[in-house]
Amino acid sequence: MSQFDGLLEIAKPKKTDKKEKPKKAEKVPPTPPPERKNDDAKPLGKSRDEHFTQTSIYIKRDTQIGIKSKLLTDKKKRDFSDLVEELLSSWLNKN
Repeated sequence: MSQFDGLLEIAKPKKTDKKEKPKKAEKVPPTPPPERKNDDAKPLGKSRDEHFTQTSIYIKRDTQIGIKSKLLTDKKKRDFSDLVEELLSSWLNKN
């Protein structure tokens, strides 16, 4: 007799005479975005905006460095994702 024999009995599901219906998962309403306290508050980030999705891409290191450099001096104050969105949307509209 092994010292672990009792563990098998604990792990086995217990048999019942009644056939229980599986419980339906309760629907949980989506969590509303946090409320802004005033108009001067910082807008919500893209990670919390339902209109955005996160994507990963591979680009050459030199390209990334050049893009970051140009964006730092960009008058439109765009970030990398704004630039990618603009370029991809333009491409999508043309094709």
